[in-house]
Amino acid sequence: MPIKCKKLDIINRSMLLIKKSPITDLDEDSEVASYVRFLYPVVKAEIIESYPFACAKSCKNLISVHGGDNNKEYKYKFILPMDFLKLISISVDSYSKDGIYLYCDAKNVKIKYLANIDEELFTVDLAKLVAYKLAIELSLSLNVDTNLISQLQNIYDKEYAMVVSSEFKEANLNNYTGNTLWVDL
Repeated sequence: MPIKCKKLDIINRSMLLIKKSPITDLDEDSEVASYVRFLYPVVKAEIIESYPFACAKSCKNLISVHGGDNNKEYKYKFILPMDFLKLISISVDSYSKDGIYLYCDAKNVKIKYLANIDEELFTVDLAKLVAYKLAIELSLSLNVDTNLISQLQNIYDKEYAMVVSSEFKEANLNNYTGNTLWVDL
């Protein structure tokens, strides 16, 4: 269930984990804010792409923008959604993906994918994972005590395993009981 958290809340949880002062404004002119502006989107995308978290799954019908252009193998060209991170499944057998483009011979394509969702859609568990991973990455840049980094990595690894196990069990339960809104293509 989404928790309607804010990006700054996740970032400041990371700051507290590495025993640094919270950030009041991401645009502030400081070394820490600079690292956060660079690392946060990378960490967020990495975590979302690492497992098909239910809150990040999305489904879209793509419509051909025009011919295959430079791709001689396929007739149609599609632009992937702006929030696209990773393809889960597609309604066609044969396709090619190149950057933000997808090519195939079908005029209409349906995709399931992992989306770069807003923090307001995060579950508590996903927010926690992003906060821990960001704390680890920031601590490497900010010369934090190596013992703390090791502790954070151990906690992150355990939390990640528990979250993935919980998500997996919930997905299987939903598939078994028929209560899922996620329909296979």
